[in-house]
Amino acid sequence: MSSAGMMLTMLTVLTQNLANSDRPSNDVSKHAGLSGLRPRPLILGALLEAASHGLRTLSGVCLKRLPRMADFALWATACETALWPAGTFMRAYEENRRAAIEGVIEADPVADHVRDMMAKAITWTGRASDLHRIGADRSPDGCSARSSGWPKSPRALAGRLRRAQTSLRALGIEITFSREGRGGTRIIRMVSRENPSGATVSTVSTVRDDAPFEPEQAPLRPSHLHRAHKEC
Repeated sequence: MSSAGMMLTMLTVLTQNLANSDRPSNDVSKHAGLSGLRPRPLILGALLEAASHGLRTLSGVCLKRLPRMADFALWATACETALWPAGTFMRAYEENRRAAIEGVIEADPVADHVRDMMAKAITWTGRASDLHRIGADRSPDGCSARSSGWPKSPRALAGRLRRAQTSLRALGIEITFSREGRGGTRIIRMVSRENPSGATVSTVSTVRDDAPFEPEQAPLRPSHLHRAHKEC
């Protein structure tokens, strides 16, 4: 898990989406016009009521998919029905997280190029040098990619692509790195899970050896709430 990906998730903003959702009849916002300290006990009481509700319902929470911040998602989901309709938290969480990820990708020429490329193909297989050459020739706005933050070497591109893996995965693009062939050629495989076009496989470079494909995977480290999460 990259530190940038964790920071992006932790900075997910929920306030605006939750504020626009349906409010229950006991919403404390009707007391906003009161002066001095009078609204504060009401706000504290609402928060304590939500926390109490969360403690009662936590054991029965069932999410179809646990996000990176599993403890946070489970606890917020357990508390939400004391304040909002069921499902409000996860909808706001996913919408804001995706918007933040889109912004990160648009600011990175490598990730932005991969997203555009995989919008037209289901899979892509090749070396870093193949991808580097394709991107270097790309000029969607009439400018050379080399003058707009494009890596100067295939090795630098591979490093940038590894750092963008988490963000691209959130948009449905899986990227794996492996060594294939007798010479241990470094191969990059990209698969789009959300490509609606049904485009054919685009393979730039192949290895003439039937060595098995072994993608790299990061170990999972579930916490106590994560381990206690019931299977749906």
